[in-house]
Formats: sequence, structure tokens, C-alpha cells
Amino acid sequence: MADQVKAAGELVTALFQAIEHGQNRIASVPGILKQVIQEDAWRQYALPHSSVIHIYSSFREFVEDWLRISLEDLKAICTARCDYEALDLVDKVTKGKQGQRNDLVDNVNYVNSPDGNANTYALRKLRKDRPDLHAKVIAGELTPNSAMVEAGFRQKQITIVLDAVRAANAINRHFNDEQRKQIVELIGQYKCTTLARNK
Repeated sequence: MADQVKAAGELVTALFQAIEHGQNRIASVPGILKQVIQEDAWRQYALPHSSVIHIYSSFREFVEDWLRISLEDLKAICTARCDYEALDLVDKVTKGKQGQRNDLVDNVNYVNSPDGNANTYALRKLRKDRPDLHAKVIAGELTPNSAMVEAGFRQKQITIVLDAVRAANAINRHFNDEQRKQIVELIGQYKCTTLARNK
């Protein structure tokens, strides 16, 4: 037990140092974080050269108290490194049971929007309803968004720049002949409606 607590302490220390050193070691954060969660190292550990045992029941509290970073910033590091497995593990370990409130709110958005953090929501939805696509995201074969589109949970979106030529190019790239014809008809209908309204 003592060896396990010390090993856990070495892991959480490595995670803290990776975060503390910023850009120099930030790339290693998701990998160490996955170990910390998978081995439950965050729950009970003793730091190197110390006999004091730190015990946490809330992962959020561990992150904010020991790592001195917000849960949202930790998720942002995982997202920036495209490590969706780490992001998924954070979601699992912070998702409370029914009736618990301490870890249910991932960010301010969550209260107002069922989506909360887009990637976290996508991973949770895929994990529950499309484990096959969820596995592909974790394996790095798909992004959370493309998996959501493939599953039919989200519509594919494109960005249209406010420039006629570039907008037309984007439409030509992403829409087939029938869809482009429909767009032209809808634009014509809009023009007629606007003219009638202005008379």
C-alpha cells in the first residue's frame, strides 16, 4: 500500500511539473494525465520525500487544489493536443451520479446549454449512443465533430465568408448540382419577397 501511494505521488508530481513548466512540457500533460486517472493516482498519494498522505474524493478539487489549474484549462490542454482519450477520461471521472452536484457542471455554458463544452458533449454522446464511433475518436481516426456528423447527431457545417466569389466557391465545393439549383431558387424567392415588401 505504501509503495502504491508513493508511486501515485510520483505520477501526480510529474503531472504538476508538466503543467508548471508551460510550453516546454505541455505536450506531455495528456499522457501523464491519462495515467493519473487510469491508475486512480489522484485519489490518494504521498509526495516524494514526504510521509503526508493526500486524499481527494473529487477530481475537480484535486485539479484546482493540487494542480492549481481550472478543470476547463486542463480540458483545453487536452483539446489543443487533440488527445480525445484524455478528454474522455476527464469527462468520465468528473461526471457525478444522479443527485450529486459537485462535478456535474463542467463550465458555465453547461447550465444554459445541454451541449456544454462541444468536444466533451460529443464524446459523452458517442460513448453512450455510438460506441463504435467513440472508439474511432479515441483511436485518433475521427474528430469528435466528424463522428457526430457521421452518427447523424450533428449536421455538417461550412463557413461562408462575406465575399461573393469566395462564397460561391465554398458552395460549389460542398454542394451537389441539385442543392446548388435549390440555393439559386431560394435566393431568387428571397429577392422577390424583399422587392414586394419594399413596394
